[in-house]
Formats: sequence, C-alpha cells, structure tokens
Amino acid sequence: MGTIYRNNVRTFLTLAATSSATSLEVTAGVSPFATPPDPSQSGGLCYITLTDNLAVPTRYEVVTYDGVSGSGPFTLTGVRRGQEGTQSESWGVGTTLFQSWTSSPARQIQGTRPNALINPDFRIWQRGVNQLAITTAKYTADKWRLRVVAQGTWDAERVSTRIPDFTSVGSLVTYGARLTAQSPDSAAPGAGDIVALEQYIEGDVYRRYARKEKVATFYVSSNRTGTYGFALQEGVASVSFIQHFTINAPNTVEKKTLRIPAHSLSLADMSSTYGAVMAITLAAGTNFTTAEANRSAWLSGALYAPASIRNGAEHVSSTYTFSAIGLYEGRDPPDFEIPDHITELGRCYRYYQKSFPEDISPGNAAVPTAGVNEYAGVRAAPTDHRVNVRHSPKMLREQATRTLFTTVTNITTAAAAGKWSLFDGAGWNAASARFSSLFTGSTGFEIEMDASAAVGWELIRGEWVVDADYP
Repeated sequence: MGTIYRNNVRTFLTLAATSSATSLEVTAGVSPFATPPDPSQSGGLCYITLTDNLAVPTRYEVVTYDGVSGSGPFTLTGVRRGQEGTQSESWGVGTTLFQSWTSSPARQIQGTRPNALINPDFRIWQRGVNQLAITTAKYTADKWRLRVVAQGTWDAERVSTRIPDFTSVGSLVTYGARLTAQSPDSAAPGAGDIVALEQYIEGDVYRRYARKEKVATFYVSSNRTGTYGFALQEGVASVSFIQHFTINAPNTVEKKTLRIPAHSLSLADMSSTYGAVMAITLAAGTNFTTAEANRSAWLSGALYAPASIRNGAEHVSSTYTFSAIGLYEGRDPPDFEIPDHITELGRCYRYYQKSFPEDISPGNAAVPTAGVNEYAGVRAAPTDHRVNVRHSPKMLREQATRTLFTTVTNITTAAAAGKWSLFDGAGWNAASARFSSLFTGSTGFEIEMDASAAVGWELIRGEWVVDADYP
C-alpha cells in the first residue's frame, strides 16, 4: 500500500464536477501524456491536481482517488476533495488534471511520520509481564491501560504467539498483549460498563496530530469472531472518532487499517494534560456508544464504539492478542517499525520508573544488595527520625497530574522481597528497622523512622516506583 505515480500524467474533465463530487470523469491521456494510473490493484491511492490554467494558474485543488473504472473516458473513483490544504471547488468541463509531487507522499518517503504511540510493540512491561485478575482500570504493558468496568475479570500478559510474522509486517515483531476474560459477563453491558485497551497520548506530543487526517493500524488474533470497536478521542475527550473492525476468522492473525478524517471541531486545552486517547474496545455500554450510523465521523464527548459491537466479555477464556499498533498522520500508514529499545525505554520512563528490573513486578524483587539503590542519610539521635530520599528523573513529565512517588508494599521489614532496610553503622538492620514512607509530591519522598529506634542510621536501601501516567 502506498502512493502510486505515473510519469507525464495529464488529462481533462469530460463532465463538470461540483465541490462535493466523489468521482471525476476524465479523458484518456493523449501522447506524449499518460492516463491517470489505477491504484486499486496495489491497495494504494493517487494524488492528482486540478487547475484552471496550467501555464498561469489562479486556483487549484489537490484530490486523491483510489480507483479507476471505464475504458475511455475514465472515471476516477473514491475521490477525496480538498487535500494538502486546498479547498474543494466546482470545476467545469475541460479542466486540466495533472499528477505531480505533493507534501504528504514526500513526508512518507522522508520518514517524518512517526508513530504517535509509545511501546507499540508491547516489549516493555515495567509493572510485570503478567497482570492478572484485572477488574478495574489498570496499566499493563507500559503506556497501555486495560479499562474494565463491571465486565468480569481479565488477565493481560505479554506473549510471543498469535502475532504477525516477518513477511506480514516487514519487521520481526516478537511480542503482543494477550487479553483473556477469566470470568465472563454474559449479560448485555450496563450503561457504564466497558472493556477497552487504551493509550493516553500527552498533549504536547499530540499537537502535531490534532485535527489532521490520520490512520491507525494493528494486528489482532482472537478465538472470538465478530465486530468490535475503535475510538480516538481528542482534546481531553472533547470529541471522539469511532469506528468498528471485524475479526473474521478464529485464531488467525489479521491486520486492521482504520482511516480517521480531519476535522475542525473545538478542542479543550490539552497543554498540561493528555491530548488524545486511542482505544480498542471489546465491550461497551450505552454511555460510551452511539448509533451505527454515526461511525466514521467525529462526535462530541468521550465515546468508545458504535452500539453494534458484540460483548467481548460474554464467554470465559475469550482471548484477544494485539500487536504492532500504529497511529500516524496521513491517509496511508507507513510500514510498522520496531522502535529502538533504549530510546523507547526512555520514553516510557517519562511516565513510569522503578529502581528494580524492568520485567519484575513491584514487591517481587529480591532485597537490594549492597551498593544498589542506596541513599545516604544522617546518623542521628533516635529523636531525629526522618531521612530524605530525593530522586527527580529528568525524563518524567514536568507537569504531573498526581503525586509521582509511590513505594512497594509493606516497608516495615527487609526480611521479605521488595522491602526497605537501614544500615546502622555496624550492619544492615532489618528485623528492628521500624519506619514508614512519607510521600512528598513530585520531587521525591521521605522515609520516616520510628523515634523509638535504639540507634541512628547512615544509609537507606530499598526500592522505589515513580508513577506520572494518565489519567
């Protein structure tokens, strides 16, 4: 799929075209000029320009089309009007059409259409690669949140099966996110019920995409066929674009491509919060849906799907594996690219960090060893019982929506995994180390020790988690 060109294309309208016409009838090319190419055989599209005067133009319009019918005159079909910043206009018989270079195909070739999503290949799971028994909104893979409301219990796991092969993608995709309904909810979803895999996109990041034409792609495999939902919400959910997609065959990896039109609707200020939410919806109640007739359009409010989608939570052991997800500017997607792991990890660190290994869940790491995650304190009298631990990662979002620092569970002893311990000058003291955490906002946290402790402390050793993700 891509933009199709042919050298020396020049033709003329044989029928007048209104500003809303979605097909154009044109002549065959007369030597040395060529007839417009037919992009339908390759699944792509063509750009072509209409002008009132080829030598000294006073107005012009760039359009795209995705098919050609007839044998002369020809009909350009699937015409999209007013592209590349031009206005849709009416054109008379004899209007010149020609094919030339335009900015959108140039951006595709220059590689300037990055994926708007972070961790699109589901490689990074700092919270742990198995997130089980999810009954509410919970982050799974980094930047990917599974939103569950009154629709049973779900597992989210990193898997290497039911993902596209190299031939399909052009890159070696190694992971996907498998969502499994462990306890079903066969009843029709209530008004506020939902199951959706979603990613929040920061406002400053999303500004380059807002209101523009976009395209989303992803691969999916499921043991449940049927129609499901897709949504893109812009401007802190001011407006939503909804569409459906169909899983045609069970346990088969299928690629889905969803085109999202440009719009000029008013958006809420997103300079200090998220700019968009992209969601793949498996079940949704009436609070989040609208009539099937409204799909493929931008609507007011936070919507997730057309009302016609099936209830993906109705059967136990229903599985849905998603992989290689992209959201791009423009009508046609570039080939999916595996992001550089170190770069992508840094992007994830902007929203979530921890002091222990990437794939280990908080609270399950081994007790830190000497020299690892140590923080200097003050050797103090027992009444001086507070030690500050400061950590301000440069990659974290500067304008956080919540307290950033949280710690692992139960920090009263270092006898078990994922706990804190203190050094009293002679050795690491776990059993009698009585202290608790005191959160201090966006710059760090404090460790508050029990004033009844018999000795002072020189070092703190332990684990931390920094969470600045949405919402």
